[in-house]
Amino acid sequence: MEPAKPHDEALADASAARMTADYDRNADVLYVHLGAGRPADVEERPEGVLLRFALDDDAPCGVTVMGVRKNGWLGRRSDLAALVADFLGESEDSIAAAITAALYDQDALPPEG
Repeated sequence: MEPAKPHDEALADASAARMTADYDRNADVLYVHLGAGRPADVEERPEGVLLRFALDDDAPCGVTVMGVRKNGWLGRRSDLAALVADFLGESEDSIAAAITAALYDQDALPPEG
């Protein structure tokens, strides 16, 4: 049996498990979701960023980034991760890792090496 995790670490693990990022290379759109998709209102921000608030409780539930390449976010992933993490109340490191993985998965970033 595993030893019990501290409360904050357990919450971080649960949060990371419910956060996903997907990139549509053809549309040049990045989607970052918390949990299952929910109907949402959108608040538009500069540089193609759309902040999503769940209709049922007005909680932040995701971020959509239109024109990832066009708006220069590939070269500013740390800035994007900070913005998304602040809005969603998630760890910047976990957001950065999810965004990078989604972009690599769709060959939007060159291989490391």
